Amino acid sequence: MKRQSGLGLSMLLVSLWMGRTALAESGVVSPAMGVAAVITASLGTGLVSGIYDPDAIADEELDPTARRLLVASLLVGGAAALVLFALTYT
Repeated sequence: MKRQSGLGLSMLLVSLWMGRTALAESGVVSPAMGVAAVITASLGTGLVSGIYDPDAIADEELDPTARRLLVASLLVGGAAALVLFALTYT
């Protein structure tokens, strides 16, 4: 099995778990998990079927702007997860 196939199959498995969570939860979590499940399933299917080839992407270092955007998106995502957690369990 190629590395891409293993990654694609694991992404499909994760998307099934995320879809089950989307159907079981209510409120804001349900649509967010549903969208994430569909995106993950699409990427996993593309990897397994060979439509998407990750080896075609050059291994380059991120430029400073892309690195700042990545860090900012991770910080915003972490803050949003904390707010959702706080709203859910308080």
